[in-house]
Parts: sequence; C-alpha cells; structure tokens
Amino acid sequence: MSLVACSECAKQISDKAAACPHCGAPIARPLEHTVTTQTTSKKFKLQELAGVMLLIVGMLIAIIAGTGGVRLTGAIMMAGGVVIYISARVGAWWHSG
Repeated sequence: MSLVACSECAKQISDKAAACPHCGAPIARPLEHTVTTQTTSKKFKLQELAGVMLLIVGMLIAIIAGTGGVRLTGAIMMAGGVVIYISARVGAWWHSG
C-alpha cells in the first residue's frame, strides 16, 4: 500500500481507496488485464475430434449399408468413436489438475 495524491484535492490518500476520504472523488485505476489459459492439451482435443469423426462415419455406414457385415462394421466404428471420445474427455479432466 502506498500513498498517492488525489487528482481533485491533491491530498495524500491510499492507492487502495475507492474514493478520496477528503473530497469523495473516485480514484482512477488502470484496468487490470485478465489472462486465461486453456489447460486442455491439443492431444486430448485431437482425440475428441477423432472420436466424433469415427462416430459420424460409423453412423453413416450403418445407415447407408443394407444388412450384413458392413452394417456391423459401422456399428463397431460408432462404438469405437464413443469409447475414444469418452476416454479423451476423461483424460482431459484427469490432466487438467
């Protein structure tokens, strides 16, 4: 805490005061810059994207394909996409602190 001069009455006041106790003038403060960081690494974001893409492609294959092995392949791709996506979300949560 330091003393600064009031811009209105020029008396010494605390730099932590919201207003001058002598004249009531508000104390101008420089704007504080807030810096935010994103803690989720690119690795987990890429895994999530891969999981969603695999889910979508598997869904399209399962819908377009008739019956048989191709449809089963689409269902397996969908399940794999869900597993990859969930594991990426859990990994991002686990490593974010």
